[in-house]
Amino acid sequence: MRKGIDLLDAAVPDWRERICLDTFDLSVMDRCILGQIFGDYNTGKLELGILEGASHGFDIYMTPIEWFEDIEPYWVNYLLTGALPE
Repeated sequence: MRKGIDLLDAAVPDWRERICLDTFDLSVMDRCILGQIFGDYNTGKLELGILEGASHGFDIYMTPIEWFEDIEPYWVNYLLTGALPE
């Protein structure tokens, strides 16, 4: 997550304000972090110049659905409090 946050901070400084937690869902391409900022996950990867999102904390293709259930609460907590998981 830290790598993804740093990348977003550099590319889109106001990205946090663009996330709607009411519709946030990491497993849906237009409701995940990149989807809400760039319109969809793939466009977000292109705009950020990354080939895959797993090492940045926002992958949806190469990961089982259980991963999203594990990491999504960390994103929500970060967006609400600014605290990263230890």
